[in-house]
Amino acid sequence: MFFKGLFPSEKDLLKGFIKSNYLSISDSSLNTYNNNWNSFPDTRVDQRVLPIIKKLIKEFQTKGIKILIYESPMYNRYFAYLKKRNMQLDSICQLLNNPFVNLNLEPSIIRNPNYFENTKEKSQHLTSKEGEAVSKVLANKIIQLKLL
Repeated sequence: MFFKGLFPSEKDLLKGFIKSNYLSISDSSLNTYNNNWNSFPDTRVDQRVLPIIKKLIKEFQTKGIKILIYESPMYNRYFAYLKKRNMQLDSICQLLNNPFVNLNLEPSIIRNPNYFENTKEKSQHLTSKEGEAVSKVLANKIIQLKLL
């Protein structure tokens, strides 16, 4: 996913923001998420992507650019806690002395089904409400970490 974002194919090139047609997780679909959902497995970051992440962090650091690596939030019933993945990201960031923020540890965000689109895909997108909530949390983290 990260790799595709950095190096999109001609087909995947972004053409600007497109408003989503998905609604947030509703009361009727919440039952499925709470009772009949097999969460995404705890997988590590693709090994092909790690050197790119490290190179980008180092490049920014040499130019004096402060960055924040963060894990986008998912609805808490959608994903089990991704321990392997987050330990891997945290370890890389610690090694390079760069902050890592896991937004899946923010209960005010991940437990609100209205913040997430009702999709059954391998990824889960934020509603505009959550986009605002995440922006506020990230802004506070940036201030706390003195990244301005």
